[in-house]
Amino acid sequence: MNHGSISVLLLRESESGWSYLRRQLESRGCRCSFAHSINEALTLFGRRCFQLILSATPLHQARSLLTELGDSACTVYYFYSVEHSY
Repeated sequence: MNHGSISVLLLRESESGWSYLRRQLESRGCRCSFAHSINEALTLFGRRCFQLILSATPLHQARSLLTELGDSACTVYYFYSVEHSY
């Protein structure tokens, strides 16, 4: 898979602080979508196949999303913000 074909879902309550990451991903040819909630992420996942999900939402809260991903080839990363770093 080339980098231009990667669809990325950014999952966080607010887009604040993600503009730099989104610009960096898009400058490398990624197609980024943003979801503010698990329900919004589920709706988007139903419409499009994502290869990568970057989440600031704790995965124990995303159980329904993880179940929906099932055996897909999607990779999910969760990060926990600590002060101004990760």
